[in-house]
Amino acid sequence: MRIEILISTLNDGLFDIKINEKYIYLIVHQITLHEKIGVYEKYFLEKLKNNNVRYIQSNTIGLSKSRNIALKNSVGDILWIMDDDVEILESTHDKIINSYRNTSYDILILNHTTAKNKTSSYNIKQYKHNIISSAKIHSIDISFRKKIKEKILFDESFGLGTKLPSGEEYIFITDAIKANFSVYQTNIIASAHPNISSGVDFYSTKEKIIAKRKMLDRIFRKLSLILTILFIFKKTILLIKKKKLLSFIRYALFK
Repeated sequence: MRIEILISTLNDGLFDIKINEKYIYLIVHQITLHEKIGVYEKYFLEKLKNNNVRYIQSNTIGLSKSRNIALKNSVGDILWIMDDDVEILESTHDKIINSYRNTSYDILILNHTTAKNKTSSYNIKQYKHNIISSAKIHSIDISFRKKIKEKILFDESFGLGTKLPSGEEYIFITDAIKANFSVYQTNIIASAHPNISSGVDFYSTKEKIIAKRKMLDRIFRKLSLILTILFIFKKTILLIKKKKLLSFIRYALFK
């Protein structure tokens, strides 16, 4: 059973990638700085290339497009979505393999830490995800059996590089749940990432606010208006503190 790590990177993000020899890799490198293509190719050949690492250059724009290129070209038995600035922890590989061998779940959600010395899993609850609970899943924690890619891809209308710069991982997971794939939250701390803030900042721009509403429309259909109002109530104090309540109401409810 092989775990393939699917890394999406843009331009100089290639320089942040760290390879762990226990895994196979597919790097999808979106390049807009075309004058640096030669620099990138040289770096890959000298620093990253080996028998376990494949590399695809792309002139496409958008994180979800990059993720889908990776999915369509993947060869692993277990696929793990990854960003370029994440470090895989050394103790992770066998834990993931054993978890898949000992369960019938289709998608296993891993965990990340912001400090490599904080890797205790004792306080992490394990449970089966539903459409509501899966809202808090980060893309770098998503691993799944290869059969998922035959039915589920990322919605390319959402994600960084589009007019709707968030929500793609939530849509991906809920599409899988609606397709009767099972999603389980593990207690495995698998990677280290300095910080993940894109999902926390849902209010700073018009595009982010509209993306939140469009995401709810995409997932919940007729219930999206009610859920948007409930979300506003839940986040009212934060939005007032950030002086974004009126703009959030405007773009989320009167789009």
